Amino acid sequence: MKNGWSKIPNKIFLSQKIPSRGKLVLCVIIMHSMDKKTCFPSRPLIAKETGLNIRTVDKTIKFLEKKKFLIVDRTLKVNSYKINF
Repeated sequence: MKNGWSKIPNKIFLSQKIPSRGKLVLCVIIMHSMDKKTCFPSRPLIAKETGLNIRTVDKTIKFLEKKKFLIVDRTLKVNSYKINF
């Protein structure tokens, strides 16, 4: 994944409704989804890859979920994430 690249939709990148930390978290989730509908990066991994602390990641994920930019499934042992656009 380090040598690859990810497509970031303009709807996310240019949105004035998503704060920069939200865009960062969405970028990491998109990177892990690799064109699939769902991905399973851990919260500590998202924190490491964004450079944010885990509490900020948690708050940001809740914000993105509340605003309907992200769908989080917490029924599994590991959270699954789906970008909603």
